[in-house]
Amino acid sequence: MEDVAYQIYGLRIPAFKRSPARFAFLPDEGRAFFQQCCVGRAPRDHVLLSESGKVWRRQHAGPFRLAAARAGLPSTFVFHGLRHTYASDLICHGVPLEVVARQLGHADTRTVASTYGHLAERYREEMIRSRFSALVTDPVEGRSIG
Repeated sequence: MEDVAYQIYGLRIPAFKRSPARFAFLPDEGRAFFQQCCVGRAPRDHVLLSESGKVWRRQHAGPFRLAAARAGLPSTFVFHGLRHTYASDLICHGVPLEVVARQLGHADTRTVASTYGHLAERYREEMIRSRFSALVTDPVEGRSIG
C-alpha cells in the first residue's frame, strides 16, 4: 500500500510543514488494523481515504468532532490531542525521548523534553522507587537483609 508498510509495522507519513517525510512504527494492534485495511487493495493504493475516496489530508476535523461528541469527550478535545495522548503514553511506559521524538517527526528531543519531560521524570522516579533492591527489610529499625 502506498501509505501503509504492509510488512514492517508502520505508516509512511509524507513531508509536512518543515518536517521531512518519515516512517512511524506501529504496535502489533495497529499493524493488525492496517493490515486488515489493506486486504483487497493494489500495492499502490492508499488506505487512508476520505469518505469521498480521496487521499486523506485535512478532512478529519469534522468526523473527529462528531466521534468525540458521541464518545462524550469535551468539545475542546481536538484531533491534535491524540498526538499528545500518544506521546504521553509512550513516555509514561518508559520509551526513551529520542524514540518518541522520531515517532512524532522531531529532529531532536528538545520539543519532546520541554512538552513531556515532566512525565519522563515521574516515570524515572517510579522506576527507581519500585525497582531498587531494598538494603534493609525495615527502614525504621534499620535491620539489614539476610
